[in-house]
Amino acid sequence: MKNRPSKFEKTKVLGLTYIAIIPALAFLLSLIPLRTNAAVELPFLSNIQAERVLAFGGFPDCSTACPLSLSTLQQTYIHYKEHIDKDDLRVVFVNIKLDTPPEITRKYAQSFHQEFKGYSTKSTDTSSLYKTLSLKTFSHKQDDFSHTGLIYLFENVNQQWRMTRVFDSNVDQEKLLNHLVKKHT
Repeated sequence: MKNRPSKFEKTKVLGLTYIAIIPALAFLLSLIPLRTNAAVELPFLSNIQAERVLAFGGFPDCSTACPLSLSTLQQTYIHYKEHIDKDDLRVVFVNIKLDTPPEITRKYAQSFHQEFKGYSTKSTDTSSLYKTLSLKTFSHKQDDFSHTGLIYLFENVNQQWRMTRVFDSNVDQEKLLNHLVKKHT
């Protein structure tokens, strides 16, 4: 007589399979840029004169995702300017640490590229940033804060800003650049 696995053993194997597959799927999904075309009204876009904006939300004291993502944006921006003879792209660093003096935010953004813009969030921005971008702001009283590290692409279509793509912070600079350049060809 053959030893057949019990119902419990089958359920256990199935459960372990799911446990192994779910993180793998989550990782693979993070590599696929999210496409959207949602109209947005965000405070840091209101005075931007450009066709497109790449934005990243973080804070100057961050030692992980922020410098890496901003370095990726720096390289992308430099190479973009080399390939496209148009002044249609801006990069904005959105400081999610509430009420940071604008000068600190601006200097931090420009430490990656002199043309980068810095936007210091205010408590009145909290709702729109969270609803639209899932960016959580925090106060100076909090020492440790984690954030998503996503890069957002906005396009100005008929005087209306639209969020057209969301990239994981681990996006390859070349992939991001190819997406931007492809729009011009």
